[in-house]
Amino acid sequence: MEFIPTKSTAEAAQKAIHDNDSAAICSHIAAKLSNLPILFEKIEDNMANQTRFLILSDFKNKKGFAIKPPFWQKPMINQEDL
Repeated sequence: MEFIPTKSTAEAAQKAIHDNDSAAICSHIAAKLSNLPILFEKIEDNMANQTRFLILSDFKNKKGFAIKPPFWQKPMINQEDL
C-alpha cells in the first residue's frame, strides 16, 4: 500500500475517482459529491491518523523564551528550505 499526500481531502477524493485501485480519506460530503463508496467510518480515532499544522510568522520570541514541541513532533519544513 502506498500513501500519497494531497493538499486536501477533496483533492484526495478527486484522485480516487480517476484511479480504481485507490481510496481517499475524506468527508462524507466529499465522498457523496465524488460518488465514492464509504469503506470505513470514524477513522479519526486511529492512532496512525495525523493532522499536521505549519505556522508561518515573522514574530520573534523574547530572548530566552522558546516554545518547544513535544519530543515526538518533528518539524516538516526547516527555515533553510524556504
